[in-house]
Amino acid sequence: MMTGLCSFLGLPSAFMLYFVRKRFLSRKDIADLSEVEVIAVLKIMGYDDKPNIYKKILLVTSFIFIIDIAAHFYFLFILN
Repeated sequence: MMTGLCSFLGLPSAFMLYFVRKRFLSRKDIADLSEVEVIAVLKIMGYDDKPNIYKKILLVTSFIFIIDIAAHFYFLFILN
C-alpha cells in the first residue's frame, strides 16, 4: 500500500517533468538551437540532459500505480 501511495504522489511530478521538458524543447527560441547549445542551456540551468530518464520515471511510476490499484481492487472486491 505504501508503494502505491508513493507512486500516486510521484505521478504528477513525473508527468510534469516529462511534459514540461518536452514543451520547453519545442519552444521556438529553443527549437532553433543546435543540440550542443540545448545541452549547454540545460547544464547552465542545473539539469543534465537525460531525455530517456524522464520517460522511464513516468512509465515506472504509472506502472506501479496501476498495479497498486489492481491489487486493491482484487483484495477489496474479489477476496471478500
